[in-house]
Amino acid sequence: IGAALGVLAGSVSGVLVGIIARAGIIIYKRARAKNGPIIFFHKLTPKMLAFLDSPESFQQMPLLGAGGAGKGSFGKRHTLAEMETLGKIRHVNLAWLYAYILKPDAHLLLYQYMPRGSLQDVLARVRDGAMELEWSARQRIATGMVRGLKYLHFDCSPKILHRDLKTSNILLDEELEAHLGDFGLAKALPDGMTHVTTQVAGTIGYIAPEYHQTCKFTVSSDVYSMGIVLGVLISGREPTDEFFKDFPGGIVPWMCYLVQSGQELKGIDPTLLKPAARAGEEGGGDDTLGQNPAFANLDEITEMKRAMRIACLCTKLNPQDRPSTKDVLVMLNPGKLENVRPMEELLRDG
Repeated sequence: IGAALGVLAGSVSGVLVGIIARAGIIIYKRARAKNGPIIFFHKLTPKMLAFLDSPESFQQMPLLGAGGAGKGSFGKRHTLAEMETLGKIRHVNLAWLYAYILKPDAHLLLYQYMPRGSLQDVLARVRDGAMELEWSARQRIATGMVRGLKYLHFDCSPKILHRDLKTSNILLDEELEAHLGDFGLAKALPDGMTHVTTQVAGTIGYIAPEYHQTCKFTVSSDVYSMGIVLGVLISGREPTDEFFKDFPGGIVPWMCYLVQSGQELKGIDPTLLKPAARAGEEGGGDDTLGQNPAFANLDEITEMKRAMRIACLCTKLNPQDRPSTKDVLVMLNPGKLENVRPMEELLRDG
């Protein structure tokens, strides 16, 4: 599995810990547990996981970051059947679950390792000036995110709700391909059911507004979270950014105001625009954008503006007004996919 390890600490029944080696491991503390690993990856053997039997193997690991799936009893929210369902999922845009390891005082989820870390990590490095993330890469990440969620919603039986989609749960491989990770809150949705009712789901800033009122999570709730991630990719700002304290309602009404007023350029991450484009933005409008060759790639700016419109559609207040992941995939990639519905019709509906 490899020698380089790290730890992610959070809170599920008091403690949620994740270890990253050649794979990522999430540990769920609980009162009682069985013993023995359940392996879903053919190249893994129980002998390869024997090092986890030593308590020192955890104590010596450096802290890499934090995350969690909220408080509560693991045993009440998760069943062995659900773990086995997640372990069988194989899609290019999902982080693969390699093993489920039951310990006397913990449950370990061993995941596929992603060398680039999370989208949240990458965007933080972009903000710090440590790296660049061009629009083509962001668009590829967005498309991968949508493909992964579409697979969970439409191609799994029963369909699966992610329930905690956010930038820190979108993992990136060496080629910046997106893989949805941290299925700590994922929930199978049996045929005929439209929602799950739960007391714990999601992360502040990414949770659909209807969840606070009903505690019901649906595929449309996942789509809302997806729209927030898309907005973060475009703007470079997390929904909890201090910037949004000056804008009532946060990132969603801010984006939609810019779209409705034709000021999308003001919402685009400045690192995506050439100096001339930023100057046009500061001038208060983008009416001359199509006439000035000094602006950033015009096709890309058109795509960014369309992506912002899509983000607004995904975050509609009424869940029934939000598009499906199938429709979003079409809107993000016009001309590259066989449209389920014409793209302009989809955008016009918003």
